[in-house]
Amino acid sequence: MIMTNMNHRAHPLPRPSARKNRTHRVGVPIEGHVTEGTRPMDAALPPAAVAAAVGSGATGTSRAGRSPWRVPKVPWAVVIPIAIYGVLGLAAYFPTWPGDPSRIPQCTCADAGLNSWFLAATAHAIAHGHDLFFTSVLNYPVGVNLTYNTQMPLLGLLAAPITLTAGPIASLNLLMWLAFPISASSMFLVLRRWTSWTPAAFAGGLLYGFSPYMVGQSTAHLHLMFIPLPPLIMLAVFELFVRRTGNPRRWGVALGLLAAGQFLISSEVLVTTGLVAVIGLVLLAAARPGQVLLSLRFAFGGLLCALVVVVALLAYPTWVFFVGPEHYTPSPGTGGGLLLRSDLLGPVVPTSLEQFSPASWAATGDKLTVFRDYSENGSYLGVPLLLFLVYLVARSWRDRWIRFSFAMAVVTFVLSLGSSLSIDGHSTAIPLPDALIEHVPLVNNLLPSRISMLTSLFVGVIVAVGIDGLRRSSLTRGKPGATVAFDPGRVGHLGPVRWVAVLLVAALAVVALLPRWPNRTVPTDIPSYFTSNTVDRIAPGTVALTYPYAAAGHVQPMVWQAVTDMGFSLIGGYALIPGAGGTPSLFPSSLQPPSVQQFLINEAGGVPFYASAPVADDDNLARDVRHFVLRYRVGVVLVDRATRRSAQVDRLMTRALGMAPVVGGGMDAWYDVQSAPALREPDS
Repeated sequence: MIMTNMNHRAHPLPRPSARKNRTHRVGVPIEGHVTEGTRPMDAALPPAAVAAAVGSGATGTSRAGRSPWRVPKVPWAVVIPIAIYGVLGLAAYFPTWPGDPSRIPQCTCADAGLNSWFLAATAHAIAHGHDLFFTSVLNYPVGVNLTYNTQMPLLGLLAAPITLTAGPIASLNLLMWLAFPISASSMFLVLRRWTSWTPAAFAGGLLYGFSPYMVGQSTAHLHLMFIPLPPLIMLAVFELFVRRTGNPRRWGVALGLLAAGQFLISSEVLVTTGLVAVIGLVLLAAARPGQVLLSLRFAFGGLLCALVVVVALLAYPTWVFFVGPEHYTPSPGTGGGLLLRSDLLGPVVPTSLEQFSPASWAATGDKLTVFRDYSENGSYLGVPLLLFLVYLVARSWRDRWIRFSFAMAVVTFVLSLGSSLSIDGHSTAIPLPDALIEHVPLVNNLLPSRISMLTSLFVGVIVAVGIDGLRRSSLTRGKPGATVAFDPGRVGHLGPVRWVAVLLVAALAVVALLPRWPNRTVPTDIPSYFTSNTVDRIAPGTVALTYPYAAAGHVQPMVWQAVTDMGFSLIGGYALIPGAGGTPSLFPSSLQPPSVQQFLINEAGGVPFYASAPVADDDNLARDVRHFVLRYRVGVVLVDRATRRSAQVDRLMTRALGMAPVVGGGMDAWYDVQSAPALREPDS
C-alpha cells in the first residue's frame, strides 16, 4: 500500500504575536473556521490536537491557572453522532432489545444459532481453562478446529460475563445491535481526522456502518457485521506509509493489535482488508514512485513491531489453523469466486432488503447472487447516491484523496464481482482480475461479494470529504489562502439553486438506502427441558445423540448445548471440517454405521447426508442404532417432540434400546443408554 506524504505544505500554529483573534486565523481546519486551500486529509495535526492548542489560547487562561476541580467539557460533537448511531441500530431488530435472551434473529436452526454456540463455547473455554481453538464437545468424537470457523473468540471473550450469566442468546442480541453503532462510530472518528465539519464525518460513518452490506449481514452473520477495526487498520497503514509523522513504532504496535483483533473476530475480514490495503499502497506507489523508499524506511520499524505483536498474539491459533488437529486443505476456488459474487447490476438494482424497492426491481435484485441469497448482495448503492458520488468526484477531482478513494471504490467493486463477470444473474466468460489472485493461499478462501464492505468504506470517504469540501467552498471567498468565519446564512460559490439540487439528491440517496427493518426475529423456542433442573440428570461430559441430528440447517441441538454451558458432548454439528480428500465440508464427520446419521437427517427434512438415499426403518436399522451407540459411548438420546416425524424416531429408539423414554419439558429422553436392555445383545 504505500507511500507518500501528500501534504501540500506544513500548517504551523500561529506565532504568539498573533494570539488576538487566534481562533479565527489558525491555518488548519477546525470546527467553524476553515482556511481556503488546505485539505483536511493533508493536515499535519489531527483536529483534536489543534483544537486543544487553540482552545488554550482563546480564553487567555494558562493551563496551570485552571482550577483543578474544573469539569471537562463534554465533546458533544462526538457524543451526539454516536448516540444517533446507537438509536438507529435499535430499529434493526425491534422489538427485540439488546441483551434479550428470549428472541433470536432468523432462527435457532441456522447461522444465528451457530453464532450463539460460538459465543457460549468461548465463554465455557475461558471459564474452565480449555483450548480456545479446538473442541471435541462438537462433532464428537472427532472434534472441530475452530480457527476455520466463525468462532469470534474476541467477541466471545468480551461478552463472556453476559454469556455466563444471561446466556449466549442475550450476548448475541447485544453484539448484533452493537455492531451497527460501533462500526459506524469507528468510521466517523477516523473521518474526523480528515474533515473539518462533524456532519460530513457523520455521513461517511453512516454509509459505512449502515450500508447495504451491513444490512444484509445483519440477518445472521455477527462475525461479518462487527467491523469497527477495518477503518482503524486503514488509518494505521495511512500513518505508517503516507503521513509519516509521529512514532512509527507506536503505529506499528497499534497495527499489530488491530490485525490480531480482527483475526480473532473474522480472519476473512482481516484477509480482505489486508488485500485491499496492499492494492491501495501499490496504487499510491505507482502514483508517487519517488516516495516509495522514504515510506518504506519510515514504516520498517513499525512493521517489525506489528509483526512482533501479531506473532505474540496469534502464533498458537495460526499453528492450529495450518497444522493443528482437523485442519483441512483449501482447494482452488474454495472461496467461491463463481458462487457468492456481486453482479454488474448490483449497485443500481435494489433487493428485498431496501424499504422502498418496487417489487419487480427487488425480484431482479434478489436473483443477482447464487441461490437467491440476497443477504450476500452488499454491492447496492442506488442511483441517487451514484449520481451524488459522480458530482462529488467531478467537482473535487483535483483532490488527490477523492481520486484515490474513487479508484479504490472501483477496485473493490471489481474484486467483488469474482473471477468472471456476471450480468443480471447470468455468468459470462469475461475474466476479471480476481481470477489472477483466487489461487493465492488465504485469498482463495474469500467470498468475493463480501469485499463490498470495503467499497462502502471508500464511498464513505468520498462522501465525507466531498461534503466537507462543499461546505468549505461556501465559507470562503476572496483570494486563495484567505480565512473567514463561518456564516451559516451565506451559500457562497455553489449558489442556492445548486445547493437545493445537491440536498435533494442527497435526500433521495438516503431514502433509496433505507433498510426494510426490523429484521425478522423469532422466539428461541428452546424446550423447557434445557432451562429446568431436569437437564441436570445428564452428567457433565455425557455423549448425546439428538433428533434433530446436529447439522447444517438443524443447529437447534447446538443451541441446547450452548444454553446448558456445554453440559454434554454432541454427536454431529454444523461446522467446517475436513471432508473427503481433506477439503472442507459443512457436514459432520461420517460415523459408522452411516445409516443412523442418514436416517436422522433425512427424517428431519434436511439435506440428504452426503447425498444419501432414504434409509428404511427396519430391523437392520435398529441393529445399526445399537452398534452406533455402543461404538461412540452414547450416554443419552434426546428427541425434540416438536420436530417433524419425531414419533417415528421415538419408535425406532424405543425398539433399538429396548426401553421407553422419559417424557418432559418438550423432550423424550433415554438415559443411561449404555445400560439399555437391548444393548446386551446388539446383534439380535
